[in-house]
Amino acid sequence: MPNTVSTSAGRVLRSARLLAAQPMSKAFSAYPPNDLKVQHNADKNEFSICMGEECAVIQYSKSNNTLDLLHTEVPVVFRGQGVAALLAKEAFEYVRQNNLKMKLSCDYLQKYFRENETPELKKILA
Repeated sequence: MPNTVSTSAGRVLRSARLLAAQPMSKAFSAYPPNDLKVQHNADKNEFSICMGEECAVIQYSKSNNTLDLLHTEVPVVFRGQGVAALLAKEAFEYVRQNNLKMKLSCDYLQKYFRENETPELKKILA
């Protein structure tokens, strides 16, 4: 898979198929998939991908060792491009790598989990 998404910790994710399968809008084409960076801002309790002034986010709350993934928001112009899936993948990976648990309050993330369920992901559900 050729596309990479760098995280704030410098880790690289591969996720080409999600974006390559979707038609690109004119606005989105200004941001090649290789340039999409998932940032984790613990102070704001969110994961984000910003494209110009527009930001897609997953918001969460943290209690003890559990992240409650509350809400996913993607600006209209970037919907259907795989941006939310990149955020979800990164958020789930962050939970796994940090030995945390996750609760999925967000409908989109529940759907993403069902469609991408693995034994490793099952282990991190609260």
